[in-house]
Amino acid sequence: MKSYEVQIWEIAKRVDRKARPWRVRWAVSGQRFEDLFRTKALAHSFRAELVQAANAGEPFDPATGRPVSEARTKNPTTWYAHSRAYVEMKWPRAAAKTRRSSSKR
Repeated sequence: MKSYEVQIWEIAKRVDRKARPWRVRWAVSGQRFEDLFRTKALAHSFRAELVQAANAGEPFDPATGRPVSEARTKNPTTWYAHSRAYVEMKWPRAAAKTRRSSSKR
């Protein structure tokens, strides 16, 4: 389910962390999220992307806290898995020479 209820806070520096001290916090439908960054510029860039998506009226995914458009770009299916699924779909009706060329590297 998508949500348009987004709240984004300012960037904060955590003094107790040395590796990734810059924190961006936001909430989608009341559920809070945070991400840590190594530099302030990276944190500012990420926060700007969130603000831009919210201002554009994009829905956010309450499970991940990210804009739906970002979720579309991060497709979990790899090219290898996609090509295997394609060959498995075509295999039963493929001719013998086509099968040979499909199974080669």
